[in-house]
Amino acid sequence: LSWHLAPGLSMRESSPNTFVDDAGRGLRIFTVDGHGWSQQLEQGWCAPAYGRKNPASVLRFSTVRKLPAEFVTLLSTSTRADRDNTAPHLRQVSTQDDMRAYQFETADEAHSMFFASGGQPWRCGVWSSDAEFLHFCKARDEAFQAVICCKGTRVELDGHPIITSPTPIEQCELEV
Repeated sequence: LSWHLAPGLSMRESSPNTFVDDAGRGLRIFTVDGHGWSQQLEQGWCAPAYGRKNPASVLRFSTVRKLPAEFVTLLSTSTRADRDNTAPHLRQVSTQDDMRAYQFETADEAHSMFFASGGQPWRCGVWSSDAEFLHFCKARDEAFQAVICCKGTRVELDGHPIITSPTPIEQCELEV
């Protein structure tokens, strides 16, 4: 798996997988804790127009595994003002037959993301649904902020319906 970075982005020494330009703006690439894949930053190139090649960094993850194999990556913007000591991380919190759950935590927010296939009912902690994708965001003070649901007919929190529909909803976003 190769992430071709924009020309002018360089790795911030104090924060691995953070790439910034001269103004301090850039990209953070988060991977699931304990993924076990090798990681290497290489020199590559990008083509901004036909017939032109510019040097650019490539962040490469690789493994030798029996298929199927999956690798989860979360992309986030980065600025010089980002606090390196907050150590945000992405971790897998559940693996069921046809559902995976991940949590991404920063100093200010916690994001829970659920990926399922086949439209079958699933349950993970206080959440239950048949959605193929569900995202829940809350502030560190436990205040609810947003729920995003894709391709589902129901979402419940602690047995209380949040979203219900007789037919699958392509996408729905609730914000408080």
